[in-house]
Amino acid sequence: EGSFLYDGGNAPRVKSMRGASAYLKVAEGCSRSCTFCIIPKIRGKQRSRSVTEVLGEARLLAAQGIKEVVLIAQDLTSYGVDLGDNRSLITLLEGLETIPGLRWVRLMYAYPWNFTDELLSLIKDSDRVLPYIDMPLQHISDRILKAMRRNVLREKQLELIDKLRAVPGMVLRTTLITGFPGETDAEFQELADWIQDVEFDRVGVFAYSPEPGTPAAEMPDQVDPEVAEARRGALLAIQQGIHEEKMRKMIGERLEVLVDGPSDEHPLVLEGRYYGQAPEIDGVVYLSFEDGGSFVRPGEFVEVEIEDASEYDLVGVVLAEP
Repeated sequence: EGSFLYDGGNAPRVKSMRGASAYLKVAEGCSRSCTFCIIPKIRGKQRSRSVTEVLGEARLLAAQGIKEVVLIAQDLTSYGVDLGDNRSLITLLEGLETIPGLRWVRLMYAYPWNFTDELLSLIKDSDRVLPYIDMPLQHISDRILKAMRRNVLREKQLELIDKLRAVPGMVLRTTLITGFPGETDAEFQELADWIQDVEFDRVGVFAYSPEPGTPAAEMPDQVDPEVAEARRGALLAIQQGIHEEKMRKMIGERLEVLVDGPSDEHPLVLEGRYYGQAPEIDGVVYLSFEDGGSFVRPGEFVEVEIEDASEYDLVGVVLAEP
């Protein structure tokens, strides 16, 4: 088994993200047995940090000026289950809501199992836990999901998506796999039709490649890598059209934006993100200023009116404070 990264000591926290955002790892390892994944063999079963320890780190980050924490684990919604507490994630989120200065709490790798109605209610009622969920679903075909050893099948996935969509302003991200061993043309088409129908806000797609030491690598009917890649491209093309339409509809909206700092691609331009954009993966809001506009600093929240949209990014003008 892999060794645990945390010993409960008081080592200084090194921030691993630009601006006023930081990742906050709550657990290491995974106790699931997805047939395509090597993580449990490499990192061992899930070992959760205590709520007290995670909150302590969050307070340190907030004291350093961090405004957004991104909660991560290999299986976030199972956080604390290994400690015998199925409500650990709820308890943690309730604690994070009380930390002065912390404005945004983002959930990443929130798997569909253990995603409770209580968690949904907390997100709906919270002004800090963002209505943004990254939930890797991988596929929609029941046969493929069973072969992957995913224990949330099509009907339950659709039910959960409906519940999530009922939360005002919810932004949904998922990841999918094409070309899993045995995936037929019909099963891929089922996946493509589903993506078109559900209209996720963000989608990442991976073409399956065998991971030595995993059950899936030994399965019969391995899909030709070129076919898997072509299917990946087809899904991304569908999603690109969906995403561009969603972005265009945002023109004219007024959004609260967290300023990250100068753009890596355009150093003379400041960029930030609204709550529906996770750092480093979802695109940004490029900021412009009205004539005589004031200077803004990284870590500040500003009101922005969206004036333009590209394939992945938004462009908006910072509105002067009244």
